[in-house]
Amino acid sequence: MEKQTMRLIVPDWQAGDNPVYGLGASILAAIAPKNPEQVTVKLSLKQEGGPRQGKVNHQEVIKNNLLQTKRAIARQAPDKIITLGGNCLVSQAPIDYLNGHYKGKIGVVWLDAHPDISNPQIFDNEHAMVVANLLQMGDPIFNQLVENPLRAQQIFYAGLQMPTTEEQTLLRQAGIDFKGHQEPSIAAVKAWAQQNQFDRLYLHFDIDVLNP
Repeated sequence: MEKQTMRLIVPDWQAGDNPVYGLGASILAAIAPKNPEQVTVKLSLKQEGGPRQGKVNHQEVIKNNLLQTKRAIARQAPDKIITLGGNCLVSQAPIDYLNGHYKGKIGVVWLDAHPDISNPQIFDNEHAMVVANLLQMGDPIFNQLVENPLRAQQIFYAGLQMPTTEEQTLLRQAGIDFKGHQEPSIAAVKAWAQQNQFDRLYLHFDIDVLNP
């Protein structure tokens, strides 16, 4: 029997290096329909930035925000998570947790204009590394914080603009199919989910997919 759905509000802006992104979490929380049966947890995160470390902006602050998110999820131990945040890195802790909760039988639909497969060698903002981190091939500091890493076949891109040459190389190294994933297709998602026998799906939605 499913226990609960957690409504998680994560106003992290540092992973995108833009203070406005923190406001995005509040805006989403205000407009997303509420359900009194859902447990709402809004994290109180550090508002200041931090130094550049390991070629990544605000790395230590982002790490602390992620650890705080992981602790909040662990306290609730939910069956489902609705994550409202201002940048893509906020999906790392929920996906990590749910992948363990469902013992790897969960697929991740990444509805995003960008593959977020970067690492500190090619980019300096953590929000562009979240998928790579979940595969433990992104930022070494964040790779080791993933307790339940994803497999390549658990990721389905939709709405993807053409990745950069560096991103294409990383996607091939990861073994992730990305060609023909520019247009979202419900039929393609269903076929992929059935082929991999997933019990659950996690939908990550970045608004930039509407205007890449």
